Amino acid sequence: MKLLGFNISRATNAAPPVKGKAAQRAYISTQQMQRIRQDAATRRMAIDEAERDLFPFRYKMQQMYLNTIENGHIHGCIERRKDLTLLRRWEFIDRDGKPNQAVTEMFCDMVRGQAHTKKWFSDFVSHTLDAQYYGYSLIWMGDMVNGAFPMIRSEMRWHVSPDRRLIMTYPYNLSGQAFDAEEYKNWYVFIDTPSDNGISPCGYGMLLKLSIYEIFARNLLGFNGDFVELFAQPFRVGKTDKTEEAERAEFEAILRDMGSSAYAMLDANAGESIEFIDSNLGSTGFQGYDNFEARLQKTMSTIILGHPDAINSVPGKLGNDSTDSPAQMELRDKQTKDGIIVQ
Repeated sequence: MKLLGFNISRATNAAPPVKGKAAQRAYISTQQMQRIRQDAATRRMAIDEAERDLFPFRYKMQQMYLNTIENGHIHGCIERRKDLTLLRRWEFIDRDGKPNQAVTEMFCDMVRGQAHTKKWFSDFVSHTLDAQYYGYSLIWMGDMVNGAFPMIRSEMRWHVSPDRRLIMTYPYNLSGQAFDAEEYKNWYVFIDTPSDNGISPCGYGMLLKLSIYEIFARNLLGFNGDFVELFAQPFRVGKTDKTEEAERAEFEAILRDMGSSAYAMLDANAGESIEFIDSNLGSTGFQGYDNFEARLQKTMSTIILGHPDAINSVPGKLGNDSTDSPAQMELRDKQTKDGIIVQ
């Protein structure tokens, strides 16, 4: 990964003015964003809120993304794609094409002749790449200490308005502090993305496209859990003719403590019964869950990595065991694209 003609500004250990250093840190009133149950209706509300003609906000959209990013398959695909950039070998060269050793030492540690990025720079690149999924990242650099930025972090996106280029004390504030104002801009790096539809100057991020598939996948996980609980675990039925409450409670405790699967206690002579009515799919009903989940995951992989088998391909299968396979070619394309963004 080569960065051309790199320009270093504010590359000193001198402390910046207190106004610029402290004002923004104190400006945000930290507020926990509550995770709520997401469905197609809440997703539509989040999109409507972001696409308003007057007073658009990204709060509900970023609230939805908290759930979306927790999906294990989505998380794995994102980590795989980010690793394509984070694990690259870095080289900083001047405008003449020669390696700039001084700049390289600012961003990398040399180990056995190889440049390995410093933690703060790896964090910066990671926050930069996150913008593609969330739509934007506002990166607080903090002060430079001994040639590094130990306080680097990504601001809470629900406090950031990319439409107004403001950072807000509270979500849904109509006013705030411009993070690119002269007194603050040296401590912030704003990473935006191209607009999805021209409504906003900043894109909504890849997680918006993934969110509807994640909602189905999360619901499917619950349905599948219910199916396993109902039809894969044995169901215990105990019958008794005891009428004393204490004796019946003792009998029920025996049933309950046998395990975690469901149970029922019936009167022996009351003619009571419990019946499970299965579909005509019989014992193959679980395959519907597996098939749907596989289709959802393939779509998620395609959105993030460019190919449905880019993360699950098996050597020797579907021609994905060589560097010229469609899946590997897509991964190289994504690596190149992300490298250009970071550069």
